[in-house]
Amino acid sequence: MMNIDLHTHGKLSKKTHFSLEYFLSMVREAKENGLQAVALTEHFNTLNFTDMMDQLDYHLTTRMIIILSKD
Repeated sequence: MMNIDLHTHGKLSKKTHFSLEYFLSMVREAKENGLQAVALTEHFNTLNFTDMMDQLDYHLTTRMIIILSKD
């Protein structure tokens, strides 16, 4: 069985700008707390939604689910 958080937001609130560093720190913290995957479930009406998705597309290999390896 995998431990997965199926409802993770990439930002602190809809009105803040997306920070890749903040998002990656959340991913690291999830891994440190025993999760094997997180699903990004951001609201489409969040500030600069397309900017956020463009950054994730550029920096990550998958957009919807991030698998956290044990390495």
